[in-house]
Amino acid sequence: MNRIDLIFYVFIAAFAAAASLVLVFMPQSADFALKPVFWILLAMAAFEGVNFAINRGAPGTMISPLSRVLGLIGAFAVINLVVWFAGLNVSLL
Repeated sequence: MNRIDLIFYVFIAAFAAAASLVLVFMPQSADFALKPVFWILLAMAAFEGVNFAINRGAPGTMISPLSRVLGLIGAFAVINLVVWFAGLNVSLL
């Protein structure tokens, strides 16, 4: 695992925690035009874009496909756990 994958994991975990707090304190935000699932995908795309722009797509500086999948699954898990522990019934889709 390279360094950018670890940075990506930290970023996506922080974003998922922030998104879950938004859902806990403002449950009506789950009914916004963009569902929470797209919040995660947009954050991942933004990270990819910034990473690509900084490193100009050099070999070894891009996020691995496995890390993308694990980050997405991890973000869903974090959001679902926080919302569940808060006792809310909020749909991410």
